[in-house]
Amino acid sequence: MRVLGFLSAAVLLLGPVAFAQYSMQLTGTYNQNNWGGAYVSPYLGTVNGQSVYLICDDYERDVSLGDTWYATASQSNALDGTEKFWDGGNGPDAGYTAQQDYNAVAWLANDLLANLSNATLQIDISYAIWTIFDPGLKTINGQSANGPDGGVSTLITQAFNQVKDGYAATNVTVYTPTPTTASQEYLVVNGPLQTPEPAGAAVLSFDLLSAMAAIYLVRRYRASA
Repeated sequence: MRVLGFLSAAVLLLGPVAFAQYSMQLTGTYNQNNWGGAYVSPYLGTVNGQSVYLICDDYERDVSLGDTWYATASQSNALDGTEKFWDGGNGPDAGYTAQQDYNAVAWLANDLLANLSNATLQIDISYAIWTIFDPGLKTINGQSANGPDGGVSTLITQAFNQVKDGYAATNVTVYTPTPTTASQEYLVVNGPLQTPEPAGAAVLSFDLLSAMAAIYLVRRYRASA
C-alpha cells in the first residue's frame, strides 16, 4: 500500500507535465512596440521548434524572453468553456460564452497580423484581446488600457459584432500552458498544429515510474526469498 501510494503520488506530481504535447519558447518581440512599458503582440517564438508569431491573450501573467514551457493545443472554434483564461463573461464580454470570446479574440488576432505596419492598431488590438480576458485592466503604468487613440473599445465591439454574425475562426490555434501556471496562453494564426512530439519530461516521468516499479519488484522478490 505504501509503495502504491508512492507511485500514485509520483503520477500526480509528474502527470501534468507528462501529458503536455507541445514545447514552446518565447524568443523575441516583433518590433518592440509597447504601450505603458508593456510590449504588445505579436511576439516571436517557437512551437516544437517551428518559428511562429505568438499573440498573447493573458495580461496577468509575466513571461520573459527565453522562457520555455509545455502547452496543449485547441482550435479556437472548438472550445468548451473550461479554458483557464476565460473570465466567465464579466466585463466587455458579458452575455457571451467562452467559445464566443475565443472567436472574438481569434478575429482580432487575424486583424492584428493583417495590420503589422500600423503601430497604433497593433497596440489597440493587443489591448482589446487582453481586455476581453482580463476585464479589470484599465490602466498600465498610468496609460489608459483603451489605447493611444481610445480605439480598444471600438475594436472589442467590432469583434463581437463579427461573432454575432456567425464568425468562427478555423485558422487560429490556442496554446494553453501545462501546467496552467507555467506561462501565458498564446494564439497562433495559420498553424503550426502539427503532430505533437513527446515532451522530454513525459519520457523522464515514464522512466522514473518504471524504475520505481522495478525497485519495488526487486525488493518484493528479496523479501519472499
